[in-house]
Amino acid sequence: MNLEYRNKIQPAVTSILSKVLGIDDVYDEALLSRANPNWDSLKQLQIALELEDYFDVEIRDEDLMEFHNIDSILILLHKYQLSS
Repeated sequence: MNLEYRNKIQPAVTSILSKVLGIDDVYDEALLSRANPNWDSLKQLQIALELEDYFDVEIRDEDLMEFHNIDSILILLHKYQLSS
């Protein structure tokens, strides 16, 4: 994944995570990861649905559990972009 792509989509991913997890401090990456106690299986699904809506992708069930933080989400979205 190139830096330009990352810089283009990271703000949207950060915004989605902070909205779903109810976090104001988007600069603390630990709060925007599964280390956050608010990130449970329901939040995982909500995050996936928000990502699908925003980026117009369909996250496959087997990929749903692959994301744990911003970086893993960016990698997944990049993978979907390459396959489309």
